[in-house]
Amino acid sequence: MKIPEKNSGVDLRYYRTLSPGNSMNVFWRRTSNQNYRLTESSQQVGNTWGASLFTQLPWSSSLTLNGQYMKTPSKEGVEIDTALTTKAILANRDVNFRLSAYDRPGFNQKNREQGVALGVSLSVMPSAKHTLSVDAGINDSNSYSSLNYQWQPQDEGAVRWLGAGISQSSENTLISGNGALESRTLSGDAYVQHYVQDKSTTTGINISQTLVLGEGNFAVSSGERSLGMESAFIVDLESDDPDMQIVASDSIKETKLFQGRNIIPTDIWKNEPIHFYSMGTNNGKVFPEYESINMNRGSVKYLKLKAVKTTVLVAMLQDNFGQILKHRQVTSDISSGIINAEGVLTLDSGINNQKLTVLGNSQSSALSCQLPDVLSPGKDVQFFPVIHCSPIGDM
Repeated sequence: MKIPEKNSGVDLRYYRTLSPGNSMNVFWRRTSNQNYRLTESSQQVGNTWGASLFTQLPWSSSLTLNGQYMKTPSKEGVEIDTALTTKAILANRDVNFRLSAYDRPGFNQKNREQGVALGVSLSVMPSAKHTLSVDAGINDSNSYSSLNYQWQPQDEGAVRWLGAGISQSSENTLISGNGALESRTLSGDAYVQHYVQDKSTTTGINISQTLVLGEGNFAVSSGERSLGMESAFIVDLESDDPDMQIVASDSIKETKLFQGRNIIPTDIWKNEPIHFYSMGTNNGKVFPEYESINMNRGSVKYLKLKAVKTTVLVAMLQDNFGQILKHRQVTSDISSGIINAEGVLTLDSGINNQKLTVLGNSQSSALSCQLPDVLSPGKDVQFFPVIHCSPIGDM
């Protein structure tokens, strides 16, 4: 039978920036553990007072010093640890060195525990995320060493990183492998560890996924952006060009949208618009261009977006009598404009649009103007000497 227990704690810290690149903090931590047995209860109280200093040194180096005094039922005394790190570039490769040491009270006030470690991390290739790290040290009179390799792809694929390593100590040899995957709907990591002397193997996997329901729609999301999400926007994006980069932007962040269903984490209790636009080299227009939101905790809103790849048409319009049109209002699938006094029309149009409409007025009837079957998707501006128009109903 498990013995009931009650744990509580208090942690007070004060942080201060001394100068650019230098900071310190002091703290007090109190822990309490109370066990309730059938006939009696026992309480264990621990207090720790300490301070920490971080300072930047020349040659891309930094020093961290920690000191604390602890008084607990199992340990009492002063603990000190320090770490020196430095960065360098060798043969166009990043190299990180870390030297650390500690001295702390032993268990039940017995011999003190000391340790020292030296670590080196090296980028195997200048341009790719291949990292090789070597660590060696002494931990309470026991020596150890390890060799680890990690690969982190530079593209935005499903693989976040893959790694493997081997570590050696006086007690055992450990061979390990690990990796992580992340997609729009599922993320997770896995590991495997094999202990050579014990002839035992352990494996583990962690999977993360967030389900969002609201306004009769549901969507799933994963990854870091889903952590702590308090409200969300479900967005269905329809685009006539899969290469268009559509972005949702608020006052703080930008979120890249994909063809199909998306989830945008939103801030709560803030009335602000989210703007949608196309970025990159592909011209495009998004409808609607923005949406105002005011979300409460747990709120979910749904919106359908349509993204159209655009081009600029420069042309002269001619009616069925062969006359060049002037001073007439013309609409495309995404915008409208006025033909100037020289008879030249400049107008935004969707790349898949097939016609223009000349609006009617008190003196002239409305006209429909047929565009070429296929507009060139690679041109930002397209020129046409003459586009023929006919009264609506005659085409």
